[in-house]
Amino acid sequence: MSAAQEIGTVTDRHVLLIDLSGIFRAAWHGSADQELNTAASKTLERVAQIREGHRYVVACLDSAPYKRRIEMLPTYKGQREKPTEVMLDQFRRVRSRLEADGLLMWRHPGEEADDVIASAVERAKREGFSVTIASSDKDLLQLVDDTAGVSVYSPAKDKTFYTADVVETWGVRPEMLLDSLALQGDKSDNIPSVPGVGPKKAAALLEQFGSFDAVFARCDEIKTPALMEAVAQNGEAARLARRIIALRTDLPIPWEELFQERKTKPVMQETPTIQEAEFDEVPISPPPAAQAPSAPTPTMAADAPKPTSTALAKAPVPWETALEPYSLKTAQDLSIAIFNSRMYPKLPNAEAIQVVIMRGRSLGLGAIQALDVIHYFEGKTAMHAHLITEMCMKDPDCEFFRFVGGDDTFAEYVTKHRQHADPVRLKYTIEMAKQAGLCPDTIRTRNPTPGEKDRRGMWEKRPGEQLRKTCAVQLGRIVYPGRTLGLYALEELGAETESAS
Repeated sequence: MSAAQEIGTVTDRHVLLIDLSGIFRAAWHGSADQELNTAASKTLERVAQIREGHRYVVACLDSAPYKRRIEMLPTYKGQREKPTEVMLDQFRRVRSRLEADGLLMWRHPGEEADDVIASAVERAKREGFSVTIASSDKDLLQLVDDTAGVSVYSPAKDKTFYTADVVETWGVRPEMLLDSLALQGDKSDNIPSVPGVGPKKAAALLEQFGSFDAVFARCDEIKTPALMEAVAQNGEAARLARRIIALRTDLPIPWEELFQERKTKPVMQETPTIQEAEFDEVPISPPPAAQAPSAPTPTMAADAPKPTSTALAKAPVPWETALEPYSLKTAQDLSIAIFNSRMYPKLPNAEAIQVVIMRGRSLGLGAIQALDVIHYFEGKTAMHAHLITEMCMKDPDCEFFRFVGGDDTFAEYVTKHRQHADPVRLKYTIEMAKQAGLCPDTIRTRNPTPGEKDRRGMWEKRPGEQLRKTCAVQLGRIVYPGRTLGLYALEELGAETESAS
C-alpha cells in the first residue's frame, strides 16, 4: 500500500502538513553506514511518496534554538549530539531541492516543527479544512480529531492514526494524550517524569482519577505504595513536563500562501569556475572530427599563418557523440542539466555528477552509464560488481572468465590468464561473507506476510546473487590486479544494491 493510499481520501479542502525535520532526522540516523547523501535522497523519495495526489502541501521545519522550552528546562534536548556540518549540508540540499520543486515551507524562529504544525492545524480547522499530519512524532498524536478531520500519518509505521488508533496504542483519547505523556516524561528530550510510569500506568491513573490534576490531588488513594510515593514526590516534575510537551497553537500562519501558484525551478543555474575559453582549450578527448585526417596533408607555405593550437579548432560534433561531453565545458553543462532533472538525487550537486562522469570516462563509460553504475560510499567511489567483472573479462590476457556453479550458500568462478599455465578457481561461501561483515550472522529467509514491510537486506533476499557478484570481483582482483586497481564494488563495501544478477 502506498503512502498516498494509506493517508486516505484527499479533497480540495484538505491540507497535508509534513514534518520535514522529523522525516530527515529519521533518514539520517537510519543511513549512517550508507552512501553519502543517502539521507537526503531517502528524505526526498519519502516526501514525494507522501505528497502524491495532494493539492495543498506544506513542509514544516524546526528553527533552533528552542528558547521557550529551554527557558523552562535548561537541559531540554541537551543530551542530543549536535548536528554535524555534513548533516546540516544534506538538510540544506533537501530544502533547496524541495523549494525548487515548488513545495511550500513554514517555520517560525525559535520554535519546533511540532508547534508550527499545531498552529497550522488550528488555522485549518477555522478555515474548514481537514488535515493530515505526516510525522512519526508521538507528541503530534494529541492533535488527532476525528470530528474536525485531523489525522496523523506515521511514515515509520506506514499507518494513519485516528482516534481509535491512539486509544489502542496509548490507552487514552487524543485529548488526554498530553496528560499521559506528561506523566511518562521523555528521556530522548531530557523531559522529567514520574518514575516507573509508562503508557499503561499513565492510562490507568488517568482513567481512575479522571484528570491530570486529580492524579496528584488524590494520590493518597493509589493502592500501590511505591507508585503512590512516586506520584506524590514528582508532581512538579510532571507539571513541568506537561508545559514543555504542550504544543503552541497561536503561531502566525501565512495561510494565503497555500493558494498561490508555485512553479518548479531549476535546482541550480550555471556555476562556472573556469572561463569558457579555458574549457574549450582543454578537451576531455579530441572529438572525432578534430582528429588528424588519414589522407596526406599538403605542405604548408612558409609564410602561411600557423595555427596556435589544434585544441582550439572548432569542429562540428558528430551526432553519435553529441550526447557525450567532449570538453570540460560540455561536461559541466551536462552535469547541471542532469542535476536539474532530479533523476539522480543521491548525487548532492552538479560537481559530484561531473566527477562521476569524468570517472566513468576514464573507464570507457558513457555519461549516463557512469551515473547508473558508479556511486559514492564510505569515502570511496564504488561501482556495481558486474562492471568490475566485465573489465576483467575485457583484459587482453583474459582467455576466459566463467561462472562454475553455486546456490544460496556458495558461488564459484574460474578464469584463465594467458600468461599463467593453469586456470584459477575461487569458491566464495556465505560463511566467508559473514566473516567479512558483509551479511548478517543470522539470515532471515521468511518472506513478509501481506501488508508487512520487508525489512530484509539483499543478503537475506538474494544471497545467491550477492555471493556470485562478490566471488567474481574477488577472483578478478586476484588474477587481474591491474584492471581492478582503485576500484571497489558496492558489495565489497557492504552496501545494499537492487541490481539484478
